[in-house]
Amino acid sequence: MGTAPSHTGVSVTGPRPCCVPVPVPAAWQCVERDLRSQMGSERGLVEEYVEKMPNPSLKAFKPVDLGDLKRRNTQDAKKS
Repeated sequence: MGTAPSHTGVSVTGPRPCCVPVPVPAAWQCVERDLRSQMGSERGLVEEYVEKMPNPSLKAFKPVDLGDLKRRNTQDAKKS
């Protein structure tokens, strides 16, 4: 859109984007590089979470790979 004069003589421009796109992958690469330089190597970037007080009723819990579950459900739907 171009500019349009208003009744007050001030130019009015069209709407402006509210957010400037940021290249997230490039930004994330910078974060990873900084973390590696602080740690001295590429190993050790992931820290495994360990419960301090595990719930005994969840002892037999097996995590579910949601991506795998979705693939299986999609394949089952195609078979029917």
